[in-house]
Amino acid sequence: MTFTSCTTAARCSRELTCIRVLSPQDRAELEREFGELGKIGEKHSPEGRILLAEIIKAYNDDDNTTGLRAFLEAEQANPEAKKLLVPLYIDMGLYTEAEELIDTLNIDLPAWDDYRNFYTIMMDLKRNNRRHDSLTVPESIIMLALAADTTSELNGYAKSLLEWFGIVPWEHDIEEIPVEEISRKIKFPALNNNPASQLLEATPNPSADYADIRMIITQQDENRHPKLVVRNSTGSIVFSESLKTGEQKIRVHTAGWSSGLYFYSLICGEKVLDTKKLSVVKH
Repeated sequence: MTFTSCTTAARCSRELTCIRVLSPQDRAELEREFGELGKIGEKHSPEGRILLAEIIKAYNDDDNTTGLRAFLEAEQANPEAKKLLVPLYIDMGLYTEAEELIDTLNIDLPAWDDYRNFYTIMMDLKRNNRRHDSLTVPESIIMLALAADTTSELNGYAKSLLEWFGIVPWEHDIEEIPVEEISRKIKFPALNNNPASQLLEATPNPSADYADIRMIITQQDENRHPKLVVRNSTGSIVFSESLKTGEQKIRVHTAGWSSGLYFYSLICGEKVLDTKKLSVVKH
């Protein structure tokens, strides 16, 4: 579709993907078309998702938070709209509403855990007016785990947050702008060119009785007191062991642990270098 209202001097009849400010008139037309899709059960179609994104953009362009809230609340039957309500409630300081909404998300348990963990941190940051660089070690571990999990819907959010906090660099693809192959990635360089210590995958994972966790500790990290730390989903430490230089394997006995999701981290000094997930399942 094209729009007749535009903030440019001349009405250019550009396509929907044009980068511009959307007016209230544009929003009304978008909502009308979105409603028409609903009549034929196509709100979840690719066109419906595009329209939903454009409607939200229109409300944001108009700085109309109240209107956006009303629209998303009316569209709660749409799972995507329901998920978008969570950060909006947090931004408006409606923490109880956000928590209740998370509880009703119709998603599988691992994804629900991701939403709960991520937005609990976001609520605490905003509720207590914490500085953006004040993530605790348990919070950093959760964010690093989300950033490492490419299957999580919150993967990109966690990566952006960690990059903004200056905790880790992020290499990511440019998705929309066609450029030459040599420029297809934005690379945030490391602070130095020395090889970094590595945290490798745990096996078996899921674990019932034990998990072997491998890591490589470089000489440059030897004096930074490297250690392996495992935390449960609430952030409590359930295992910790100091590490030595070189490649090594640590066996973690999980037989006495409750079933659930755990996070194991490689820490040097007070810096979390990497975090991965470990599932514990009892037969």
